[in-house]
Amino acid sequence: MSSLALLQALQATLDLLRTLERDLTAFPPDLAQAEAEAKALQAQVDKVRAAMVQVDKPRAQLQAAYDEAKKIETSTRAHLKDMQQQIPFAEAMKAMGEKERAVAAAAKPLRELDALVAIRRKELEILEPKLAEAQARFEAGHAAFLAAHENQVLAKAQQETKRAELWAQLDAGLRPRVERLIQQRQGRVLVPIENGICGGCRTKLRSQIITQTREAADLVVCESCQRYLFVP
Repeated sequence: MSSLALLQALQATLDLLRTLERDLTAFPPDLAQAEAEAKALQAQVDKVRAAMVQVDKPRAQLQAAYDEAKKIETSTRAHLKDMQQQIPFAEAMKAMGEKERAVAAAAKPLRELDALVAIRRKELEILEPKLAEAQARFEAGHAAFLAAHENQVLAKAQQETKRAELWAQLDAGLRPRVERLIQQRQGRVLVPIENGICGGCRTKLRSQIITQTREAADLVVCESCQRYLFVP
C-alpha cells in the first residue's frame, strides 16, 4: 500500500474515532454534572497536594536548622554544668542565652510552616472523601452509559486496533510529522483539494502544487497549514 493510501485509510480511521469519541462523551445532564463535580473536587485536591509539596523542601531546611540549633544548645547546656565552679561561668551563661535564642528563632518559622501543613491536611481530610464519593458516583453512571452504548464502544475498540495496524505500516520517517499534525491540526492529517483550495486551511493553492498533487508519486503538503494533500 502506498504512503498516500495508508494516510487515506489512517485519516478515515481518525475521523471515525473522533465521531465515536464525541458520541461516547456526550453524557446526559446528570452524568455530565457528576463528571464536573468529580473534576472540580480533583482540581481542589491537586491544588492542596501541590501546596503541601511546595513546603516540603523549605520545611526540611527549617527542620535541619532547628535540629542543628537544638544540638548546639544541648551541647552548650551540658558544658555549662562543668563550668559552674569556674571563672568563665558568666561568659558561658551568655553563650547559653545566645544558643537558646537561636533555637527559638529556628523554631518559630518551623511552627508556622507546621501549622500551615496541618491546615492543608485538614483540607485533604475533608476533600478526599468527597472526591472518592463523587468519583464513585460518576464511574457507576459512566459504566451504565457505556453499557447502553455497547455498539459504539465495540466500534471504537475495533478502530483503535485498525489505527495501530495502519500506524505500524506507515514509513518510520513519516510518523513524527504525522503525529505532530494529529496533535496540532485536530486530527486532520490529509485533506482534499477543493476547487483549487486546501480542504484544511481554505488557502488558495498554487497551480504547481495542484499539479504536483495530481501527478506526483510522493506526498505533497499545503504550504500554509502543512497538511498532506490529495485530489479526490
